[in-house]
Order: sequence, then structure tokens, then C-alpha cells
Amino acid sequence: MDVTGDANTAFGNITSQVFLTFLQQKGCQNVELEQELSDLERKLKHVQDINCNSVGLACTYGAPNREVYSGDDDELQTDGHSPSVHFQHLLQNHHPNVHAPPPAVPIPDPALRGVALELIEIADQLENSVMARATDNLLRSLQNSNSLQWSKHLAQAVENVHGALQRSRGLDDLPQERLLMALSLSLIKGVCERTPRFLCDLFRIWQQQDHHLR
Repeated sequence: MDVTGDANTAFGNITSQVFLTFLQQKGCQNVELEQELSDLERKLKHVQDINCNSVGLACTYGAPNREVYSGDDDELQTDGHSPSVHFQHLLQNHHPNVHAPPPAVPIPDPALRGVALELIEIADQLENSVMARATDNLLRSLQNSNSLQWSKHLAQAVENVHGALQRSRGLDDLPQERLLMALSLSLIKGVCERTPRFLCDLFRIWQQQDHHLR
């Protein structure tokens, strides 16, 4: 199973880190889920390293002090330009008809952690009884359907819970986009606590959803 999905894009890296941080910071009650999360994190980092090194671009995401390192030899660039800029100039000089993709603008780890913690705060305000029933229903739907249908089931579960929680005090004041993300992650975590092997497929679905994280 290819769990990377869009993880080779800048946006994919961002959504991956928010997903992992949310589940890790919420804590796992299932040892198997902890192992699945560790394996997923290791695979994603491996893919990211390969993508950077294969073209000699800078791996700026998560670099300490936001320094820029080259993918070839991990050597710090001291001329004020990232290796991705050098790569674009080289490409334009020798292959003017080929256009390099624009360099990704990384979001520093503290910002990603802040988003995940904000989602956790929202998730903690959700009614446990409503979430428990929704998790049970979603798990049954996933177990009785093809994984190609899981995205639809997750979206429907989020919509149902969102509607049920509209009457709860305080939730109307929350940013609705953040609330929907918190609902989605809470449902994913609840399902994976019971069936850890679903993590990779649900992670892929999470990446494919339209999130507004900035």
C-alpha cells in the first residue's frame, strides 16, 4: 500500500505533519496504533528525503533555524540562495523550454504544531456520546465496504456529526473549517484505535481532502 499519497508535494507534507501531530499528541490507547503511526512517520520521512536528494533540491522543511541544506551533500548554502534557486537558473540556461516547479514555501514546525494543537482543543470540546456513536457507525461502514468508498463514508460521518453538534453551546463560535478538520481527525483516530490497520488508507484519504491550514 502506497501511503504517501501527495506527500511529495509541499502541501502534502503540511497535511501529513498535522495528521501525525494530532494523533500523536492526543495519545494512543492501542499499542498497535502507536506502531502504525511510527511506521507511517518513518515512511513519510524516507519519501521526503528521496524526493529532495533525487533532484538536488533543498530540504528546507523542518530544517533547524530555517537554514537551507542541499539535497546532494547536506552542505549549507552561504550565498543567500537556496539550491532550488540554483537549480532553476541551471535549468533555464541549458534547457530554456523546460520550466522547473516553483520552490515550496515551508511552514515552520512550530506553526504546524500550533494548528494540530488548535484542532486538539476543538476535538476536546466535542460531545463524547455523539463522537462514540459516530465512530461506531463509521467503523461498521468501513468494514462493510471497499476502501474506494471510504472517502465518501468519512465525509458523510463528518457531516452527520457536524449537524448533530450544531445545537451544542460554544461550537458556533469556532472556525468551521477547523471544526470540520477536528471532526475528521477525531473520527479517524477513533476508528484506528479499534482497527489500527485502517490507518494508512484513512491517512491517504485525509491527504486528498481539501484542507485550509494557512
